[in-house]
Amino acid sequence: MFFEMFFGMFFEMVFEMDHEQKKEMETVHIILRTMNASQQTYIASLDSWMQNSSKRQNCNNGWECFQRCYTFSNDSKNWNDARHACEEDNSHLIVIDSKLEQDVFSQITTSHYWIGLTDQQQEGIWQWVDGTSYDDGVKFWHTGNPDDYHNNEDCIELYHHDGKTLWNDSNCNRRQKWICEK
Repeated sequence: MFFEMFFGMFFEMVFEMDHEQKKEMETVHIILRTMNASQQTYIASLDSWMQNSSKRQNCNNGWECFQRCYTFSNDSKNWNDARHACEEDNSHLIVIDSKLEQDVFSQITTSHYWIGLTDQQQEGIWQWVDGTSYDDGVKFWHTGNPDDYHNNEDCIELYHHDGKTLWNDSNCNRRQKWICEK
């Protein structure tokens, strides 16, 4: 429990971290390395972030930076319109391709957000909007999902339920917020 609370605060700190705070981040990294083996997944994710931190882009005003640039919508659209809105901003719906990225968005979202995963072209064949392999990638489905309820759920949302934010298949015409990334 302590570790989960610590990591939640840690991810909040990462979003606000500037170049001078990197040394402090390295100290936190050393502390994490002393924790027991059950936390090795988190440590491996942190290692990956540390290696890529020098590659982070500068994000435009209104975009959050964490390995990539992200923006959260303020209004609601169906999945296809949300995808189009991202494309108009030279971005795409978020592609969650690591446990670290899932953990970050689980910590900061308490609502429903469209992500860039769909099986609209062929039922049961999931595709990320940027072409990232679904079959070879990480998956964070809520229990029982995807379930294609009423044969009408082809778009994926981050779904906050019972204190967890995981993936849920939903009707693509449902209007809700979305997250773009570039």
